[in-house]
Amino acid sequence: MGKPRNRAGHPDADADASSVPGFAHVAYSDLTDVIFRRRSRRFGLGMSIPDGPLAWTSKSEPVPLSPLEEGVLLALACGVVGLHEGIPFRDGENALSSYSLRFGGRASPSGGGIGTGELIYTNDTGTYIVRTRDIQPVDPRLAGTERLQAVVEQVRCATHRLFEHRVEIPRKAPHISAHNLWNANVPGSTVFFPVVDVAQYLMGFMAMQIQCGAVFFDERTGESCGDLEPFIRSGLLNRDRRVPLVETEKYGLALSAVDCALVCQNIVLAEQIMGLGGWLFTGINPISLMGGYADAGAPGLGFRFVRNKDWLMPNPVGIDGVYEGWTPPYVANMHEAAQRMAAMKFGPQGAYTANRPGPYSPEIQSSAVPYSDEFVACLGTVAQYVHDRYGKFPSTTPTIYARPYAQAHHLDLDWYEHNLGSHSYTDAHRRHFEDWHRGA
Repeated sequence: MGKPRNRAGHPDADADASSVPGFAHVAYSDLTDVIFRRRSRRFGLGMSIPDGPLAWTSKSEPVPLSPLEEGVLLALACGVVGLHEGIPFRDGENALSSYSLRFGGRASPSGGGIGTGELIYTNDTGTYIVRTRDIQPVDPRLAGTERLQAVVEQVRCATHRLFEHRVEIPRKAPHISAHNLWNANVPGSTVFFPVVDVAQYLMGFMAMQIQCGAVFFDERTGESCGDLEPFIRSGLLNRDRRVPLVETEKYGLALSAVDCALVCQNIVLAEQIMGLGGWLFTGINPISLMGGYADAGAPGLGFRFVRNKDWLMPNPVGIDGVYEGWTPPYVANMHEAAQRMAAMKFGPQGAYTANRPGPYSPEIQSSAVPYSDEFVACLGTVAQYVHDRYGKFPSTTPTIYARPYAQAHHLDLDWYEHNLGSHSYTDAHRRHFEDWHRGA
């Protein structure tokens, strides 16, 4: 895989978006109506249901989304639109809480302000990753079309091409579910795949628990996660506050899935405003998507996998040089991952320093208490125990998580009119080509 490069331009990519009627409609939309009219609308131009009572073949060719349409969906999914407020207070700490890892306020939230996810998408021109988790927000003084246009440009600059074709996923089980074979990832569609670094997420949650004196306990072995006695004797940890490792990992996985779902929900809500078809779904096997079957000719997204004869499934850990999980081989060991977390929070350009923009004054921002060397050693000890004992981190979940996804496409109104009636789509769907494609 070559070095990622910025997405190529498009004839209307640099046009004044404020002159497009549909663009202004997004900027001033009524959220209540959007939520009430939200539906999965799966039948797009160029699609075919081969048999059954709803059999239908579209009379139109697929029409891909324009770069502006995709840009709006991306802006509303992962654009950095301001600064979030972090966790303002933690009981027992007379300082700004240091739970969050980043203060960039993206359009979709992340548990604890840790924000480890990025967004990958694919269309007829290629497959791309939008890397917005560590970039600065747009000017907060902007509003309306100016603000939306600025965020569209922001995500456009943060978009890098992974390869020059639609991601290839075998169109059969177990790679794609039977009910998604006819319409998922087909020509003309754009499919969005949020991905989350669960290892980084879990490190963040473990740090939160250690700040509260937690002793991580492995329910499967009946022992603490590493030699934690020195940290108990020093008073950093509380022997009576045992926290189960597996339950903590389940928590991290659940929040990772929520992060992905919220990105997708933003996309499908935007589809209602824009008059696009599409839906939120889970019917693509994430191992197939990420490339776990590359040896069988299904390269997927090109993730690196770690394999073990005792595991039923390989473990995705990252895309080399593009999106690398906080786990070997991208760190020497889990102690290095703990040091990275400390540096991201309290290093020279850390989130809790006066040198980096944050939601509060520099004095408040830098009042958060830095991790001590002992604290970093404790976090590294717990994480290293998990990796040493189980060969991966986390031990019970993928290092990189993907699912659910969202698809966007242009709706075939003939199918809806014939089978469901005109109440099944909105005025925005009826006007879509007039509003977004200058009457085409």
